[in-house]
Formats: sequence, structure tokens, C-alpha cells
Amino acid sequence: MNIPDISNLIYFIHFGTQENIYFSWKSKYSPKAFIFDYSIAKDAIKSEIYFHLNKGDVKIVYQKKNNFIYIIGGHISVQFQILEALLDYLSKRFMEIYGDVLFEIFDIGTDDFFKDFISKIEDTIKKIPNQVGTIIRAYCRICGKYVNVYVKKSMIEDTEDYPVALVYMHHGHSLLLYIDADFKVRGAEIVSITG
Repeated sequence: MNIPDISNLIYFIHFGTQENIYFSWKSKYSPKAFIFDYSIAKDAIKSEIYFHLNKGDVKIVYQKKNNFIYIIGGHISVQFQILEALLDYLSKRFMEIYGDVLFEIFDIGTDDFFKDFISKIEDTIKKIPNQVGTIIRAYCRICGKYVNVYVKKSMIEDTEDYPVALVYMHHGHSLLLYIDADFKVRGAEIVSITG
């Protein structure tokens, strides 16, 4: 099952350090500017795991790798796993292309420097979720129906222990899924959450 086109639901991408934003992209569909969200995220990040934030009608995923901060935000309907998959892909490509010269070019001015990378973002948003993830179906007994859950392939393929546990939050409750190496749901249960 293919993931629907979400290109109009991804709002912004920022890459940088504690001190500077090196790369910033905002979608033409974005309802507002999100530079303030970079400030919030960079101060909250403590380790290299993914952090998730719901902020009104926007979901934000951020991660720190090697003292570099990567942030992506999209509509509340976009699942966190999709945002993580996009952030993984884009951050790797970004560092492959610009990693060696990044700190040298910042003082020069970056308006045109990232032009080629920026031109590929919308195409990436359309194609990459289907290449690096898949949709699984799980039965939610609270909703009384099957739900579609996006799962990053790396989450399943890079683990040593199965089944892999994933919590899917939707409609005010959470479903704990157990997923095997073949991306099959081997168990699902409603779980309580706190925070």
C-alpha cells in the first residue's frame, strides 16, 4: 500500500547547530514561519534519539547528530514515523553533499549555495516515504476498525530482537503494536499513556 502524497503537509525543515541555522526551507503550503520552533528544539535536545512535539496543528520531529541539529515539521495528520524517515533521508543527503564545506560557507552567505538541494525537497517528500517505509494495518478495538500505520523500514531491519514494539497514538488513545521481521503485526493492545 502506497503512502498518499503528503507534499502539501510538510511545512519546514531546518538544519544547524546550537549557534546557527545553516539550512532552512519553508513550504509554500506552510501556514506560518517556524524559526521559533528551531530555538525551542535546539534547547530541548539532549541526545541523539528522536524527539517528537505536537504544537497545535503541527507535528515536529527533531534530532541531534554529531552536534548538528535536524528539524522537520508538518501537519498534525502526518505520522511521526514519516517525519523521521524524511529527516533521516534529507539529513544524510545534506551532509553527503555539504558536510565538508558547511562551516566554511556560512560566512560567505548561503542563499544560492543550497539552491540545488532546495529544488529536490518537494520531489523527495513525494517519493521517499514509499521507498524507506511501508504501511502496516493493525486492528484497533477502541475504534473498531483497522488503522494504517507507517513504519520506517530501518526500524524493523536494523533491530536484533523481534518483535519490534511501536506505539501508535491516534484519536486520544494509544495502540501498542508488535511487528515481526516481515512487517506483520503479531500483536496489538491498547496502552495507557502519561506525560
